[in-house]
Amino acid sequence: MAGRGAAVCVLLDPGRSGGIAYAGNSSIRGALHRLGLPGGVEVAPWLLLAAGGVAVAWLAAPISWSHHWVWAAPALVVAAHAAWSPSARPAVDRSTARWVGVGLGAVFPAGPRWRLPTGDDREPGWAWWQHLVGSGYVWCAVAALGWLAFGGRTRVA
Repeated sequence: MAGRGAAVCVLLDPGRSGGIAYAGNSSIRGALHRLGLPGGVEVAPWLLLAAGGVAVAWLAAPISWSHHWVWAAPALVVAAHAAWSPSARPAVDRSTARWVGVGLGAVFPAGPRWRLPTGDDREPGWAWWQHLVGSGYVWCAVAALGWLAFGGRTRVA
């Protein structure tokens, strides 16, 4: 059986099954590659869409343990850069980026759900506000995805 490294190499090598440009390749990367973009330009949008897909999958998964949310640390860095860095693109909505960063920075390190009654199936009996607090990771993920999808840029008149 191949090791983990070999499996990752096989997954990342689209040429192993006919090439990226092959008409039967119905992936986004294949469609972008067939447009004839210059060397490897299709990789950035493909990676961005793949990351978005993984984030949506975490939200849709029947179980997503807290240690699966390691993306929150880099997301906090990206939000902070967009909010406060003078070198960030000017089209970024800095106010919303600040709120996304503050939310991520408050919820993820604090782990507020662990301050609520947990275990022995006590979670379904939480009060409405405890459900809001206890599902903080989910609400932060929805807010971050919403910001990235719809609110990450200012509107140009």
